[in-house]
Amino acid sequence: DVLGISHLLERRTTELSGGEKQRVILASILAPGPDYLLLDEPSSQLDIFAAERLKELLNDLNREGITVLLSTHGKERGNRQFCLEKGAAVPCPHTASVFKGRKAPSIDVDTGQTLMELSDFGVSYGRDEVISGVNLSLHAGEVIGLIGRNGSGKSTLLRGIMGLPRVKTSGLLRLKVDGGLQDISDLSPASRSRHIAYLGQYPDAYLFHDTLEEEILFSLRNFNEKDTDRTAAEIMEHLSLTRYSQTNPRDLSTGEKERSA
Repeated sequence: DVLGISHLLERRTTELSGGEKQRVILASILAPGPDYLLLDEPSSQLDIFAAERLKELLNDLNREGITVLLSTHGKERGNRQFCLEKGAAVPCPHTASVFKGRKAPSIDVDTGQTLMELSDFGVSYGRDEVISGVNLSLHAGEVIGLIGRNGSGKSTLLRGIMGLPRVKTSGLLRLKVDGGLQDISDLSPASRSRHIAYLGQYPDAYLFHDTLEEEILFSLRNFNEKDTDRTAAEIMEHLSLTRYSQTNPRDLSTGEKERSA
């Protein structure tokens, strides 16, 4: 009840969204009533409503005498904070200083140009229609936020746009290809991926080679790109991953895996 998941009691966990699974796991560790809580990025997949409820819950538990230590990227705040730097606990720098002097990349595009259109778009899992009647236009140079509660269908919509397995779509999906908008409803995920890059919730699903460099080279060669070694080196440097080029990606931290994917 506290975590707002009573309505999921009869659902199979394999059918839950990432955020719903995270709340189920939180409930399972809180149920025995521990004295100490060690939480590793507890709100990383929660929607804004669930994240706020988690914050209230942790405050309530703390007032009852439970000590909480959580790792975070800055969404939550505790009584005390420290940052890890080269294995030592040090005072945290002010957030603004992290971005000081950095400039946003310049984008040379016609921002009024329509790149993708969804008309009365719907997505179903089996016989269950999860999303219906989506009408949306995406224009060059935009950054669009898709916000909703856990289980509302955000990931399902993206999977539908990519045409990934297990989902069935309806309505019209048009993409700018070769100078004009074309219906891509019949294109395979592989064909769509030549125009659309997709990153799902679980970066481990992308990583299957023995080194990070091999992962990136595989993607480049799969699309018959030229000068693959130079391109791989550039993208690793851009995402601060050069030091891990010969590392097995599955040995990296979750955040490093995310950048690798």
